[in-house]
Amino acid sequence: MQENYGSSNEDKVSTVKALFKDLKLEEAFTEYEESSYEEIMQLIDSKSALLPRELFVLLVNKIYKRNR
Repeated sequence: MQENYGSSNEDKVSTVKALFKDLKLEEAFTEYEESSYEEIMQLIDSKSALLPRELFVLLVNKIYKRNR
């Protein structure tokens, strides 16, 4: 991994992508992202009397399921 990660060499990139796929990192991140989103939305709802809910929902939705 250390020899391949961060390289622009296509063979090394393929090796890293295969490892990520074997470890199911995309699925793990998706699960983490969804549970984090739900937790954040619950926090927003619980504090909405004190804070501007719409602003926080707008910010969360800007980063949820984004692609770089």
